[in-house]
Amino acid sequence: MTKPRIFFKEIEDWLVPKPTLGGLVIEDAAIYYLEVCRDKSSVKTKASLRLPPGIIETGRIKDRPNFVAAMKELRSQIGQTQEVVSVVLSLPIQAVYIQSFYVPAFAERDLVEAAELNLKMISPIESSEAYSDWQRIGSRMNSDGRIELLGAFVEKKLVDEFAGALEEANYGVAAVECQSFSLLRSFLEKEKNFAESELLVSLSSGGVNYLIAEEGRLFFHYFSPWLTGEKTIELSPVKIESQLSDRIQQIVNFYLGHAGKNLKRMEMITSQLGPELTAALSASFPGTEVRVISPAEVNAPIGAAVRFCSTDGSEIDLGGVTSFRLYEEERIINFSYFWRNTAMIFTAVVLTLYLGSYFFLTGFSRNFSSSAVNPAISSSLASLQNQAANFNGLIAANKKAAASLSRLSPLLAKLQSLAGSGLAFTSISVQGSNQPVSVTGTAATQAAILNFRDGLAKLPQIANLNLPLSSLLPQPDGTISFSLSFTPTNLNF
Repeated sequence: MTKPRIFFKEIEDWLVPKPTLGGLVIEDAAIYYLEVCRDKSSVKTKASLRLPPGIIETGRIKDRPNFVAAMKELRSQIGQTQEVVSVVLSLPIQAVYIQSFYVPAFAERDLVEAAELNLKMISPIESSEAYSDWQRIGSRMNSDGRIELLGAFVEKKLVDEFAGALEEANYGVAAVECQSFSLLRSFLEKEKNFAESELLVSLSSGGVNYLIAEEGRLFFHYFSPWLTGEKTIELSPVKIESQLSDRIQQIVNFYLGHAGKNLKRMEMITSQLGPELTAALSASFPGTEVRVISPAEVNAPIGAAVRFCSTDGSEIDLGGVTSFRLYEEERIINFSYFWRNTAMIFTAVVLTLYLGSYFFLTGFSRNFSSSAVNPAISSSLASLQNQAANFNGLIAANKKAAASLSRLSPLLAKLQSLAGSGLAFTSISVQGSNQPVSVTGTAATQAAILNFRDGLAKLPQIANLNLPLSSLLPQPDGTISFSLSFTPTNLNF
């Protein structure tokens, strides 16, 4: 992200404060919540809860009432009992299917359309029953001039069940991702010197997560549980080393066949068997650097918690439009509350100054009313009276501004709701109640603009809606700008 974009992003965050976001990782045996400070310098809130068997199985809710009860208990640990807790939901690896695919280089300008078309073709789930998204793998084109992308797919029913249960427990889902993305993001936060290709192997109580990343972007993941059927795998050090070596060899062979090159580095995320694993794997893979990282430094909860702090919004989100829209609506509500409170504080400060000036001028006038006043004093008194009048004018203007902001909040929220994620506003000009409103913005497609216009036309509070076709102008970045106007008959949206 360029410096100007970072500057304007900071201004936006100040004007429209973001809701507090934490990372929520759900596993079969436990749930983890972590919230970091905005500068990512330290952990702000941390909570976890062990789950009895049968509540979550293979990444799916099997006992909803007890899951909701567990999430409410986690809220008590977090310290939030009334307000909505906004989270980035990180699902188990086995619940999300990922696959790389290619699009031709000439599709760069229409990359979104080309990627979405390919997603439908390769989806292992019926498109109407799945949430899917994509992102680029690395920044370079392949030797044959094609662009490699990564698609991710998850059952819509599974995500909706989690989102519904979390909403019942008073959580809000801002984004949905897989633990692979969370774990990799946590690693990137710690490791600035990232190799061209890396294999991350994370050992946990439930099994082993294997991730391959290219240039810091996920390429492949695989989960191998410790439990197979009804038989528990023997967890002796020798057995673990043998099983890891065999599985890693399969993954290395797969990557060699796909990319035509070996992995540069291997990261073992484990708190046990560090030296033993390093020695064994270094001997088995002499051309690959092997390192051990503590799970206290790199883990999925940290990665999920810093998602909106660390990225530009281009990462895969499997929550569909609904979760993002709920998050944006909460931002609008926060915007209204923030500036309403700011206006009230400003009014109180100005009122205090006004009253102080009033009493000072009143006392000054009484002290000198009975004495002979020379022309210089008369001039000063007149100047002070003018200042008092100006203060009075500021009070009236401030009250009017605060009242206008409160009345316009429903209109602004309705415009944002109709716009969705495919349309962005450049400016919204409001002259006053029952006065014309001018809206300008950009959209990825002309259909998105027409859908926005049709949505406004259906509202009984909207009159004189006008979208000149001449205002639809293509932009250099591929978007389409527009300008429309309408008159709100009332503000009861």
